[in-house]
Amino acid sequence: MANHQTFTAVIALALVAAGNPLLANANGKLSMSVMALAKQCAPNVAPETVGYVVSHESRNNPFAVHVNGVPWSKQPKTETFEDAKAVVEKLAREGASFDTGYGQIWSGNLAALGVSAVDMLEPCKNLAALDRILSDCYRAAVATNQDGQAALRNALSCYNTGNQRDGFTNGYVGKILAVAQANNTMRVPALRLDGVESEGGQVGSSVEQENALPAENARLGRSDGFDDSTPDGFANSTQDGFEVMARQHDGAPNEGLSHPAKTIRGNEQQEEINTDMDSEVGRKEMASTL
Repeated sequence: MANHQTFTAVIALALVAAGNPLLANANGKLSMSVMALAKQCAPNVAPETVGYVVSHESRNNPFAVHVNGVPWSKQPKTETFEDAKAVVEKLAREGASFDTGYGQIWSGNLAALGVSAVDMLEPCKNLAALDRILSDCYRAAVATNQDGQAALRNALSCYNTGNQRDGFTNGYVGKILAVAQANNTMRVPALRLDGVESEGGQVGSSVEQENALPAENARLGRSDGFDDSTPDGFANSTQDGFEVMARQHDGAPNEGLSHPAKTIRGNEQQEEINTDMDSEVGRKEMASTL
């Protein structure tokens, strides 16, 4: 599922076609608590981007465990830390390939990340691993593609498959885009008269001031609150977390992060998008130069 490098930057929502067939099945919801935690634990990734990835990967379940190569009907159902801990410890002893927690961190990456499977059940540690994997993927992507949004898409592919190509062909990047589009809402701003808003959100001009104005100002020569030049909520499209990340990094590597070289192979099984979690088939391998 998610097994890769940290820096996150995702696709500009405006690039998702309105008729995208995936949107009808994009039922992932952004978690405010996940995005709040991301600010602390995944500081190199836009919180919205973390939210999109976590929503798709684990449906915001910090104790989600997915065993690669196992049918959906036989996947473990883990809703508590204790249940998940018992499952991942058993899987680790057996040498199984599995994904854990918010970002569905692949078991094959644990050694290179310096963490255990049980560590990945701790929300902050899991998001920190997501941050590191996606950051490295993004750094590699911008090295060959200076377009921020294209690099973000490639980074998402890398996060899922270990390379910048297969995440497009297996549908992963499109599914993240669908989650982002489904959660791309606009907030209507507070109404302001004459571009001024007083403390507490109250309009700056009082009724007495209005009555004191010359009568001719109340006629056609005087603009009303809706004619004011202040842009309204529809004047500018809402920016997404991917555009924020693209501007922040704009192709410049983050020298503060290590840059492990990783190779991860894998395929994500095609199944109904409205299931709680995508299943992924295949062995993923990773060599680290951490």
